[in-house]
Amino acid sequence: MANKRVLVSILALGIAVTLAGAGTWAAFQDTETSTGDTFSSGTLDMKLSNDGSTYTDGVTATWTSPANFKPGDTFGNELRFTNVGSVNINHLYMYPEDLTNSGGTGGVKLSDKIIITKVTGHITRDGSNLVWGNRADFIGSVVGNRDGTLTLTEFCSAKFVAYCLSPIIFGIFPPILKAGDHKDWGLIIEGKFADDADNHYQGSSCTFNMRCRGSQNSPTEGFEEITGNGAD
Repeated sequence: MANKRVLVSILALGIAVTLAGAGTWAAFQDTETSTGDTFSSGTLDMKLSNDGSTYTDGVTATWTSPANFKPGDTFGNELRFTNVGSVNINHLYMYPEDLTNSGGTGGVKLSDKIIITKVTGHITRDGSNLVWGNRADFIGSVVGNRDGTLTLTEFCSAKFVAYCLSPIIFGIFPPILKAGDHKDWGLIIEGKFADDADNHYQGSSCTFNMRCRGSQNSPTEGFEEITGNGAD
């Protein structure tokens, strides 16, 4: 009986020690809280300018003919872009659309005699001033009759996308429009009134709209790239 009492006492003592240890461990605790956990989206906000100084949501008459436009005369201008938002624009889409023709005789279309001679991207960022290679000839080889000569009619039959030339590292491309209002990209389009336009084109006119869309990241299938490989 004495041995049993000793054994019970030892077990009771072990349980007491265990409970005391558990109580001692529980005494060392610290609780902190993460508060105000919030999700907020950034913004992507593209603006346009005809002169590189004042940027707005839309512009008019970026490309126009000179006074008394006649065969052989040229035109050209640069549409400047900026992104005043906080999210980079990686793809820039361009939709020449709503082409209309009027005037002239014999059912002619002035847009058939407006030859696009230059389509380039112009980046000015971090001290750079790069004009990418002219893509007019390339576009002329993939739209319309694909003869390498790009008329305004053919130009307005396709959609285009531009993005930067080469990756910085490991396939990562720099944005086409960097967030933070850098005023860092432009679309240059130049052209001429075809030399072979005859009297049927006197008194004719045409208009079109250039719709532009900036995107964080979107598919490019169905669009022609206007970015060239090299600079002028």
